[in-house]
Amino acid sequence: MVRLTSGLLAPLLCVLLLPALSQAQSQAQSQAQAQAQAQAQAQAQAQAQEHESSLAQARQALTQQLQQRLGQPVSLQLDIANQEDHWYLFSGEVLTAAGETLDWSRIDGCEPQLDGLLWAVMQWQPGGWRFEQLEVCSPEPVYWYLGEQPLSWPCGVYHGLQISADDDLEQRCRQQRQ
Repeated sequence: MVRLTSGLLAPLLCVLLLPALSQAQSQAQSQAQAQAQAQAQAQAQAQAQEHESSLAQARQALTQQLQQRLGQPVSLQLDIANQEDHWYLFSGEVLTAAGETLDWSRIDGCEPQLDGLLWAVMQWQPGGWRFEQLEVCSPEPVYWYLGEQPLSWPCGVYHGLQISADDDLEQRCRQQRQ
């Protein structure tokens, strides 16, 4: 029979219990990491839903503005829908509510031979939407001409707008702000 003295008992307990303690710490760290990841994913999902919701609200406000301006129900076919903070930029086509091409000859200021492109830059402010720029029957993409002036809106609204292969408006905006 082996008799343990108090001097040997502590190191022996450490040797026996250390792996269990180490495993418990590892499990606790893994659980904490999993919780942090779940919280980050939930936050990212909430932000994405908020972004989609605010884009939908802006799109609805734009549709209502266009219906008032054009005097008929319309739908939108958007190529570009950008947002940064409370600023929104939309580009695409205005169609009938049924999704067909508008009769541009019935719309004041529009030439039926032109493409009829939509360009809208709008901002949410307390009290409602403010339309910074709204072009309904543009013959060419409006952003082609933005390169000739300082870029004044938040840089994120210029995302994906290229005047040429080496002229990206969002990049240029960010460089101007440095």
